[in-house]
Amino acid sequence: MSDRFVRGWKVSPEKLQALVGKKQLEAKAVLESRANEESLEEVVMTLGDESEEEGTKIAGDALAAIMGGELNSDDAYAYGRVTELLLNHIAKPLAADDEIVMELTYHVPGAEFGCWNPLLKALKLRRLAKTWARGNFAFPWAKGKPRSDWPAWTLIAGDDLEVVAAELEPLTRKQLDALPVALLAHDEADAAETRDELWEGLKTLRKWVKTARRDEKKERLGVAIQGNALVLLMDGDQ
Repeated sequence: MSDRFVRGWKVSPEKLQALVGKKQLEAKAVLESRANEESLEEVVMTLGDESEEEGTKIAGDALAAIMGGELNSDDAYAYGRVTELLLNHIAKPLAADDEIVMELTYHVPGAEFGCWNPLLKALKLRRLAKTWARGNFAFPWAKGKPRSDWPAWTLIAGDDLEVVAAELEPLTRKQLDALPVALLAHDEADAAETRDELWEGLKTLRKWVKTARRDEKKERLGVAIQGNALVLLMDGDQ
């Protein structure tokens, strides 16, 4: 079955961007981080086209370029891949026990693959619908610079984060059950299962948003005490 997934991190965009070009981290530290024990193989095998040796070299070079500030637009895809490793190491991963699974909701009628936007609009989650899967996280460039289209990185910060939190908080399963079958699938049976998957995903997202807004007791390299954001990675089948 075709599917996608979404992972999330609590991040200070300002602290993260401040690392670019400062040489505060070494690529080796990120690659050998215990936080990347479960993610490293997937990333390097993807980058190396199933060659672990080649993928490890590409990942190391990409991390070194980010930390050294010597960015090349031709390497945007590699930067997008290793961002996951960097965030695991210095930020706060939110998908340690769960991630948003998109199997049935990978493709719903009238939507691009993996995009829930029509469903979110129907649920009156208007700001989330505008933000979801937007691919607006430009790191390691500050903004408006080249980045790879895939995987899709989304930043929900500031006012967007507050509004999305307010939209998600009162959402009920009853509202989701009222969605027309035609928005979800081609028949009622598939629509019922699609509702289940969407509800689980939205509950997870609501939990992540709450965590991202909550103050931290202490700073870390990629997380501030206050004013953090939610960064989402959509990956899997294109």
